[in-house]
Amino acid sequence: MGRTPERYMDYLKRNQFNAIRLLFNHEHILKNDIVDAPKEATILFQTRYIEMFLILAREAAERGILVMMACHRMTPEAWPGKGLWYDDELGFTEEVVKESWTKLASVLCKQWNVVAADLQNEVS
Repeated sequence: MGRTPERYMDYLKRNQFNAIRLLFNHEHILKNDIVDAPKEATILFQTRYIEMFLILAREAAERGILVMMACHRMTPEAWPGKGLWYDDELGFTEEVVKESWTKLASVLCKQWNVVAADLQNEVS
């Protein structure tokens, strides 16, 4: 069996982890493209970016694991220029970031185990 989300979650459960932190970036939330998942990850085949987090949250829930959603970056490559949870220079204004969080929340808030959100990773 390859490296699948189910296998990773089983590992976490077996080793008594009770929470995980799932990182995302606002660009991908807003685009919500189909993810490029490895062949072994059949549960993620042809899923969109936001749906991927729902699937991961459900897999975690089946094992009693809590989830924290955390914005790691504005885009896959860019840190916020001024260390804030938004970045006007990159086009991620407060309004755009709120739109991104709203899209994510509309899908994940019904999951009992999604219990926390980090507006921006390691802000200054």
